[in-house]
Amino acid sequence: MLALRMWQLTALLTALLLSGSAIHADDQKKADKNVVTIKVDDMTCGGCAMKVKKFVAKVGGVEKVEPDATAHTVTVFPKANSKVSPKELWEAVEKAGYTPSLLEGAVGSFKEKPKS
Repeated sequence: MLALRMWQLTALLTALLLSGSAIHADDQKKADKNVVTIKVDDMTCGGCAMKVKKFVAKVGGVEKVEPDATAHTVTVFPKANSKVSPKELWEAVEKAGYTPSLLEGAVGSFKEKPKS
């Protein structure tokens, strides 16, 4: 009986630790004020998402790109101590053949192509 309770306690603690680290990663993502999110309504499948990722990753200062075809979003993480041009990100999505509808980041929120 005691062995069963110890196993349950161990499983519960493991689950709490794992969920806590996932929450921490989400908090870290939100805390990074330089992260840019681009809404791309016509990015509807995994192939679309990979094509957009390829073009956005070529923009100067980009460290990592996380597309999500289900949410129709692309999350862009800049390199440390680097800022990424909203205009260049917008144009990269267009070069991939898609239309951004919203770009949000540290420099503001845009519903049309930024000027810089």
